[in-house]
Amino acid sequence: MELFNSPKDGQNHYFLSVGQLGIGDKVVQVYIDPLSELFIPLGDTLEEAMESLKDLQALFKTSPGTSREISGCVAIGFPKEDLEPVTVTYRKELLNKLLEFSVSRNEYIRSVQVAKSDLGSLVTSLKLHRKLHPKQK
Repeated sequence: MELFNSPKDGQNHYFLSVGQLGIGDKVVQVYIDPLSELFIPLGDTLEEAMESLKDLQALFKTSPGTSREISGCVAIGFPKEDLEPVTVTYRKELLNKLLEFSVSRNEYIRSVQVAKSDLGSLVTSLKLHRKLHPKQK
């Protein structure tokens, strides 16, 4: 999982890569595609990126099973411009709190899970980066 900037024509575009997706159904996911990643656009400034990440974190304060739809793209290496619907669902499994990012295809689902602690670490890192580089947009 990483947060990165992909500038285009002098304009910043921040993305969250949540990692490689599994292929399967709602119960079983098999990780056979090590190249494709799910990219979530966060905005064009660090402030917009922080707001988007905090919106994702807010799902952890809802009841398990709560979902919302955002935009994202499945691509190899770098995000593409064509976005598709991504469902983000809050899951609570044993001692873990997770966000499940899933993309529905015709007869299968591609999904990946992100732990609450991993997302929290990313938000903390972004806050630190903004303090160290206050003039960066």
